[in-house]
Amino acid sequence: MFVKSPSVVANSDQQLIRSCREGNPSAWQRLLNKYERLVYSIPLRYGLSHDDAADITQTTFTILIQSLGSLPESSRLSSWLATVARRHTAARLRASVWTAQTSLRTLCFSAGATPTP
Repeated sequence: MFVKSPSVVANSDQQLIRSCREGNPSAWQRLLNKYERLVYSIPLRYGLSHDDAADITQTTFTILIQSLGSLPESSRLSSWLATVARRHTAARLRASVWTAQTSLRTLCFSAGATPTP
């Protein structure tokens, strides 16, 4: 029978969340180390830049800090973080499409083209 070592048990997500709620900075650092790569990779997979991926990673972990008190213990932290990162990635993609369309319209209007709906 496999018995988890104390370090494995101490690093479980639920324990890390509890420790973060108690203000333990080393628990927060372990949590960042464990999930930063996962969160950072999501925007990259959708074709965003490294700068955008870094921004979305920072936003995702900021939301995690703000949500620590209300985060259900039964939720899988990796899924929760991935969902937050995907939502912010989608928002960034929508914003970039809107910006590109607006720029194109501006360019067309300045060139005297007739707008099309």
